[in-house]
Amino acid sequence: TAVDPRWRLTDQLAAILSGADGLIRINDDPVAFADGGPEQYDILILSPGDLGSYKASRLLTPQFLSRAKSLLKPDGVLYLVTAYDSDRYITAEAAELLAILSNAIKETFTYATLWPGNNTLLFASDTPLGHAEPDTLCARLTRFGYESRYYSADRLADRLDPFKLERLAQALGQSNEINSVTRPLLSYYQTIYRSKASGIDRSVFTWLRQHQWSILLLPVLILLLFSFTVRSKRGSQSYGLFLYFVAGAVSLSLELVSFYVYQSSAGSLYAEMAILIGAFMLGLALGTYTAIRWASESKGGPALMMLLAATMIFLFTWDTVHSQAQLLYHAAFLLVVAIATGSLFVAATHIYYGDGHSGNRGTGYAVEIAGSAVGALFATTLLLPFIGLGWLLLSLALLIVLSLGGLIVCQRG
Repeated sequence: TAVDPRWRLTDQLAAILSGADGLIRINDDPVAFADGGPEQYDILILSPGDLGSYKASRLLTPQFLSRAKSLLKPDGVLYLVTAYDSDRYITAEAAELLAILSNAIKETFTYATLWPGNNTLLFASDTPLGHAEPDTLCARLTRFGYESRYYSADRLADRLDPFKLERLAQALGQSNEINSVTRPLLSYYQTIYRSKASGIDRSVFTWLRQHQWSILLLPVLILLLFSFTVRSKRGSQSYGLFLYFVAGAVSLSLELVSFYVYQSSAGSLYAEMAILIGAFMLGLALGTYTAIRWASESKGGPALMMLLAATMIFLFTWDTVHSQAQLLYHAAFLLVVAIATGSLFVAATHIYYGDGHSGNRGTGYAVEIAGSAVGALFATTLLLPFIGLGWLLLSLALLIVLSLGGLIVCQRG
């Protein structure tokens, strides 16, 4: 059984593999397929591809591996071919990736072993895997009537050399971190691993890795913007700019987080993108339309409270939703977030420009776009692997609370 969401390959593969008896090809996302089925398998082969994306690295988390294990028979084996060379020398970056990957596997399976080579191999099972000599393995292959191209006794003896096995075992002790849905580390370290091809990438990611404290610059800059707008000579009017920024940063951050969680929990994403984005855009329209009918003194507060409630509910419930209800859950979440965001746009416009202003409102829009850029650049790409999903959502909640406090101060002033 071959599971692959790229349905366009079906016809081409059917022509190539027309003579393969018993081959079943399923056009489905691996996460969705592993959600449960009556059939169980002797071996499960994972081929996630380049781990530089969250779409690939989600297949190497304890959350997905637990689902995958349910597809295996009691003595079934998980098999993974990695892209990392451990044959002659193991670089520090490759050792870190192999360690994080191995830790996620060991979190789920009782037994796991790695074979060194140009492409390090990984086997995992809940039953002892044992260790057989190369001659024994080759003898077993001949009993199957299968002519192997690579696994001769000499090749296996070289691959399973005790020195190589010991060196690989030492490399696996480089990190005790685990790649998970709440903290997807593999994509971050894969980017560092791949940055060797570009001097600029190498410099940027090496600096970020050595100076992780630099992540604190982002909240410092936000606090400076908050202080500037609250204490501005223009009074509470300038605080509208901060609300524009918050609306853009929080809404886009939550939108990207929702996409990420949906893909990791339910499986697919692209086929459902129209529904999720449509729900968000509809929410913006509804929020803007209804907010202009509120009493002027209440603008801003209800929108921020709604945004805060949606963030906290998502924080405590996202991992409790059944996979079949994920699309409805995330569509409802994005709808509420967008309604609050649209309302906040109206509140920011009322505070900064006043009710009677009809001129160009490009300044507020520019600040909102700047906030959206901050959310797009930092939320899921940097903060998610650095601090994890829970702390990211709490940070957004704190930003909303800060905005609410500043709004109260400005209204009283």
